[in-house]
Amino acid sequence: MLRKLLLSFAEQNLLRKLLLSFAAQNALREHWLSFAQQNLLRKLLLSFAEQNLLRKLLLSFAEQNCFESC
Repeated sequence: MLRKLLLSFAEQNLLRKLLLSFAAQNALREHWLSFAQQNLLRKLLLSFAEQNLLRKLLLSFAEQNCFESC
């Protein structure tokens, strides 16, 4: 009886550790997903900034060309 009770506690403890491990892995996965999403957003914002800079540069060249031609 005592042995069964101890085995039951051991199984519950193992199950608890397993569930905690899954929770920790899930939290780590969510952290990395969040990091990946932030990195993707950063790259997207940089891309927009680069496109905007390129657009401004092209407009500047167009304006200079217009002034030189006019």
